[in-house]
Amino acid sequence: MSDGGIYSSDDLIAAISQALQCSPIKLGIPKFVMPLFGALAEKMPGCSIINPDKMREIRHPYWMCDATKAKEKLGFSPK
Repeated sequence: MSDGGIYSSDDLIAAISQALQCSPIKLGIPKFVMPLFGALAEKMPGCSIINPDKMREIRHPYWMCDATKAKEKLGFSPK
Protein backbone atom coordinates (compact mmCIF):
# COMPACT_ATOMS: atom_id res chain seq x y z
CA MET A 1 0.00 0.00 0.00
CA SER A 2 2.64 2.53 1.05
CA ASP A 3 6.06 2.75 2.57
CA GLY A 4 5.39 6.31 3.69
CA GLY A 5 7.59 7.81 0.96
CA ILE A 6 6.67 10.38 -1.65
CA TYR A 7 7.46 9.47 -5.25
CA SER A 8 7.26 11.38 -8.51
CA SER A 9 6.01 9.93 -11.78
CA ASP A 10 9.67 9.77 -12.88
CA ASP A 11 10.42 7.62 -9.81
CA LEU A 12 7.55 5.32 -10.74
CA ILE A 13 8.71 5.06 -14.36
CA ALA A 14 12.26 4.27 -13.20
CA ALA A 15 11.04 1.50 -10.88
CA ILE A 16 8.85 -0.06 -13.58
CA SER A 17 11.58 0.10 -16.24
CA GLN A 18 14.08 -1.44 -13.81
CA ALA A 19 11.66 -4.27 -12.98
CA LEU A 20 10.99 -4.89 -16.69
CA GLN A 21 14.68 -4.45 -17.55
CA CYS A 22 13.97 -1.97 -20.32
CA SER A 23 14.54 1.69 -21.02
CA PRO A 24 11.51 3.96 -21.30
CA ILE A 25 11.09 6.40 -24.14
CA LYS A 26 10.03 9.74 -22.75
CA LEU A 27 8.14 12.00 -25.12
CA GLY A 28 7.32 15.62 -24.51
CA ILE A 29 3.75 15.99 -25.73
CA PRO A 30 2.04 19.37 -25.38
CA LYS A 31 -0.96 19.16 -23.05
CA PHE A 32 -3.35 20.61 -25.63
CA VAL A 33 -2.58 17.67 -27.99
CA MET A 34 -3.31 14.92 -25.43
CA PRO A 35 -7.11 14.89 -25.87
CA LEU A 36 -6.57 14.35 -29.61
CA PHE A 37 -4.33 11.34 -28.91
CA GLY A 38 -6.95 9.91 -26.58
CA ALA A 39 -9.74 10.33 -29.12
CA LEU A 40 -7.64 8.82 -31.93
CA ALA A 41 -6.57 5.85 -29.83
CA GLU A 42 -10.19 5.17 -28.90
CA LYS A 43 -11.09 4.91 -32.60
CA MET A 44 -8.26 2.45 -33.36
CA PRO A 45 -9.10 -1.27 -33.45
CA GLY A 46 -7.80 -3.44 -30.63
CA CYS A 47 -7.19 -2.82 -26.97
CA SER A 48 -5.25 0.25 -25.94
CA ILE A 49 -4.33 1.73 -22.59
CA ILE A 50 -4.53 5.17 -24.17
CA ASN A 51 -8.01 6.68 -24.07
CA PRO A 52 -9.55 10.09 -23.30
CA ASP A 53 -9.84 9.31 -19.57
CA LYS A 54 -6.18 8.29 -19.33
CA MET A 55 -5.13 11.45 -21.18
CA ARG A 56 -7.08 13.57 -18.66
CA GLU A 57 -5.33 11.76 -15.82
CA ILE A 58 -1.78 12.21 -17.08
CA ARG A 59 -2.25 15.88 -17.95
CA HIS A 60 -2.06 16.66 -14.23
CA PRO A 61 1.59 16.93 -13.18
CA TYR A 62 1.16 16.51 -9.42
CA TRP A 63 -0.42 13.31 -8.19
CA MET A 64 -0.16 12.47 -4.50
CA CYS A 65 -1.08 9.30 -2.68
CA ASP A 66 -1.70 9.59 1.02
CA ALA A 67 -1.99 6.67 3.43
CA THR A 68 -3.53 8.78 6.22
CA LYS A 69 -7.01 7.20 5.95
CA ALA A 70 -5.49 3.70 5.94
CA LYS A 71 -3.52 4.63 9.07
CA GLU A 72 -6.59 6.06 10.83
CA LYS A 73 -9.23 3.54 9.80
CA LEU A 74 -7.21 0.34 9.37
CA GLY A 75 -4.30 0.89 11.71
CA PHE A 76 -1.89 0.67 8.77
CA SER A 77 1.76 1.41 9.50
CA PRO A 78 4.40 1.80 6.75
CA LYS A 79 7.40 -0.50 7.08
